[in-house]
Amino acid sequence: MVLQVGVFVFDPASEGSAAKLSSPTMVPAHDIFGDYDSIASVELGGTPHLVVYERESGAARFYAASLTAPFFTPAGNADLGVEWDAIECFVLANQPHLMCYKRKDGHFEFRAIGQKHTLSDALEFHRSHEPGPTAGFTMIRSFVAMNQVAFMGYNSETGAVAMYTVAATVSAPPGKPTLQPLCVWSHTWAKNWTRFVFFAMGGANFFLKTNTGGKGNVNIDRIMDGLITGTLEVSTQMDLHEALDQTLNAALVLEDGSPYFLTCKADGSGVIYRIHPDCQGWDEVLPVVGPDKPAHLLTLRFGTRHLVLFC
Repeated sequence: MVLQVGVFVFDPASEGSAAKLSSPTMVPAHDIFGDYDSIASVELGGTPHLVVYERESGAARFYAASLTAPFFTPAGNADLGVEWDAIECFVLANQPHLMCYKRKDGHFEFRAIGQKHTLSDALEFHRSHEPGPTAGFTMIRSFVAMNQVAFMGYNSETGAVAMYTVAATVSAPPGKPTLQPLCVWSHTWAKNWTRFVFFAMGGANFFLKTNTGGKGNVNIDRIMDGLITGTLEVSTQMDLHEALDQTLNAALVLEDGSPYFLTCKADGSGVIYRIHPDCQGWDEVLPVVGPDKPAHLLTLRFGTRHLVLFC
């Protein structure tokens, strides 16, 4: 079976028109990205980009994104080293950065992304003891809270969870980014949470997550503004259609801040939902059918429009 990439353009509802989703473009994944294991998005020079990474070779490739075919144009190459389990991107002080993570030893590396898609030398970070030991995370996600960059890690096998801030420093060794990660909160949740969807609304940060243990559960939690006070459950046992059959979820946040999210099952079928302002539920907006067995689900915003990527 040849894995496919499905690309849609989503236009939200506006005055006098309903939300709509373009017909997908389906092409073999290898024809666009070559071999890859992880994928992340970042804005570079005002244009949304993808970063794809292959664990065995350590190769990373940048692609500039657009709303018209071929949608992704090669923009640069880099070497991240082998065996990273996850990559994430964030922007701090107008400087884009790439964060890499290894689950086994909890090792992080942070690199600044240059104007020509070059990468700085790596700043290393890990913690072997409380608070916030970094080994074993099955989910890492960066976000912005109270005008500062932070990231969360969660271990679905143990329930361990922690949050870290990333601050800009006065200086750094030559070639390395001027960053300082710091653990600000460490806790233990239930096991088996997965399919995290981070979104912001009204100046606050939230995330939706699904528990696959027992009869299942879908929650929305708020990240407290001070970060050191952790998270607060806003709603639990939420009614999400076929929640345990889903394999991927992704946030889709409009230009005005309205939060949506997208679900996807193994057969590529899914739904776009709009989250209620009180975070107590959601409304179905549109069904979506992407390629079979996608491994990644991403959205990239272009003003009022979005590119939705199954790959």
